[in-house]
Amino acid sequence: MARVRDTRRTVSVRHPVSGAVVLLVAVCGLVTAGCSGNNQPVAPTGPSRSANADVRSSAVATTSEGTATVATSATANGPETTVLEPVDADGAAAPGWTVDTSNGSVEIDCSYPSSAPSAMTDGVHSCSPTAASADTCWIVDGTQSALCLTDPFSTRLMSMQVNGPVGNATAPADPAPIGLELNDGTHCRIRNGGSWPRLDSHPDYVGWYSCTGTSAGAVWGPRDGNGIDKSAGAWSVQVSNGTGPLHTVAVAKTYFVGSSQASSEQSVTSPTSASR
Repeated sequence: MARVRDTRRTVSVRHPVSGAVVLLVAVCGLVTAGCSGNNQPVAPTGPSRSANADVRSSAVATTSEGTATVATSATANGPETTVLEPVDADGAAAPGWTVDTSNGSVEIDCSYPSSAPSAMTDGVHSCSPTAASADTCWIVDGTQSALCLTDPFSTRLMSMQVNGPVGNATAPADPAPIGLELNDGTHCRIRNGGSWPRLDSHPDYVGWYSCTGTSAGAVWGPRDGNGIDKSAGAWSVQVSNGTGPLHTVAVAKTYFVGSSQASSEQSVTSPTSASR
């Protein structure tokens, strides 16, 4: 039986359709359920905000650990959504997350006012160069260092040195998930620049996500999007290894990121209610 620690808090939520602000009392907590097998991919166990896409309304609640829940979907068929908050309000790794200092000497530039493409709140930076995989970083307060999430399917943060000033990071209006878990267990990570080859069968498509697992390869799609098809309510992607044909796979889970401090100060719009 799942165990839920109950915490209640009255919050104001902006309805994704009407725009009206609704006061509600939300219940959230830590749920302990069954464990996966040894060979099955395991979602991050660190602090996060988890949303069940079967819920049609929007709700934001904060637990005593500073984690929160966002539950919104335009349809009953959307994927389960988790918003990862691996860094606390002081810029330190949150409980359940570890810091890898092996890249501590790597210098990144966060001076440009650029947000992580998967950010649901302000305060998550996209820094350069691309080779550093620093597209999702939190600045450590009072220091010239940052904690960067390179793998959304792990609980590891990479420590890097920030060279120069830090620009503002305003969350995008329509964030794209940093990670996708497909129905067949494949894990896909959003592309962070770089030069990718053309898809033989669709030379006008571009690669949006790199994938490992059963459907190894990449998520491909038109340039004017993010590679995710939401038109049928349920989310799906087209995957190919670059030389073989495209095949469509449903998206089971999506992972976004947020700032613990920002999430307590600003409203969070569910990704499932964003424009298609």
